[in-house]
Amino acid sequence: MNELAENFTYELEVNDKFKNLIPPLTSDELRILEENILEHGVRDPILTWNNTIIDGHNRYSICQKHNLPFSTKEIEFDDEKQAVIFIIKNQLGRRNITDYTKTQLVLKLESTLSELAKQNKQLAMQKTRQLNPNNASEQFSLISDKTVESVNTAKQLADLAGVSRDTIFKVKKIESNAIDEIKQELSSPNSKLTINTAEIIAQLPKEEQKEIIKTLDEKEIIKMANEIKKQKAEQKKQALIERAKAIDISDFDIDENIRVLNGDFETALDDIPDNSVDLILTDPPYPAEYLPLFEKLSLFASKKLKPSGLLISYVGQLHLPDEITLLSKYLKYKWTACLYHVGETRIVNGVNVINKWKPILFFQKEPAIKFEKTFSDYFISEKPEKSDHEWQQNITVYEHIIDIFTEPNQLVVDPFLGGGTTAVACKKLKRKFIGSEINENSYKLILQRLNNDNNVAEIISTT
Repeated sequence: MNELAENFTYELEVNDKFKNLIPPLTSDELRILEENILEHGVRDPILTWNNTIIDGHNRYSICQKHNLPFSTKEIEFDDEKQAVIFIIKNQLGRRNITDYTKTQLVLKLESTLSELAKQNKQLAMQKTRQLNPNNASEQFSLISDKTVESVNTAKQLADLAGVSRDTIFKVKKIESNAIDEIKQELSSPNSKLTINTAEIIAQLPKEEQKEIIKTLDEKEIIKMANEIKKQKAEQKKQALIERAKAIDISDFDIDENIRVLNGDFETALDDIPDNSVDLILTDPPYPAEYLPLFEKLSLFASKKLKPSGLLISYVGQLHLPDEITLLSKYLKYKWTACLYHVGETRIVNGVNVINKWKPILFFQKEPAIKFEKTFSDYFISEKPEKSDHEWQQNITVYEHIIDIFTEPNQLVVDPFLGGGTTAVACKKLKRKFIGSEINENSYKLILQRLNNDNNVAEIISTT
């Protein structure tokens, strides 16, 4: 792409495809722009490619209306795909637009990125054949994993828009299912809707969507959305229970490095030798009735961890002082990190707070020493799929924590395994793992998850 010299012209081509890529101005924005141009003239050149406007359609229209002069700057592209990418990137970088509108913009690039990725793949294959004509297929399989980006990946789109992959998926659902009033509200910088809430509402029939959006009361909309979310979660929970009942764990393979046990952790994990565990990474239940588990967890960790070993635990905010006090009974408090949930909005009704993060507590077995590696205490979590457990956590953060605080072949333990995320992460990172899950249905789903991911587990039941 090359920029050429500025010049003055009055006859430019308008390509509707290019023009429709750009979010339209509101009537007020267009009026203010026209007033500014009439008072001060057109200060920025209109960008063109082969005399076709790629940026500045509104300025051009106003100048034509009032017969005003303007300057242009011609930019060269190899093809139309490059021009489309430029237009969208240019809009993302200069306009005060919402995350919803940004995501709408990058979704327009989905097919273009797909075509470019396919071209890259073909070029890589051609290069491989030239380098090794007798073994091209095998060599290409190695190259494609490292150098060829996946076609239509949500990550590419998310990176361009500066949002999470979860937001990309949610906006796609909104675009497919939501009524126009919801989309218009999300496009406003002062929107009372969040993408997360709108995606939940968009699951309803269109008439019900209209009734909800009529209120446009932020708290009421979030309350309704949370009720819908609870209903959907309950339906999903029941579906998981039915799925678990049908699982035959005798069909699964065995991996001696990944042990998953069914039972209460105090009993199920009691045979782990003392002073043998490198890291305990876990996410205990947060409600008040489970608080006694934190003291039991502290005692368990004080026995099983190696000297100076770490217990890293996700916790909630409502009972945070109690959780810290109970964990401190047998361990030394070390640090609190922040786990920020991208794209999630949840009201904690007891305190009327919209919660978007949770603490991660670090405790250490004596003797207390400083962390071996320097790390950031701010972790970003995209919304987990929760396909196997209602409390299933994002695996990327787990992998990051395990990678920082352990080495391959070291032992990681999770007493509250939930959806099995710690076990899957350990298998991927070549760590030894032992974990327990008290719920039999969840236990069976964990084994199935590991088996389906080619991360097989040793099947041990204590119930």
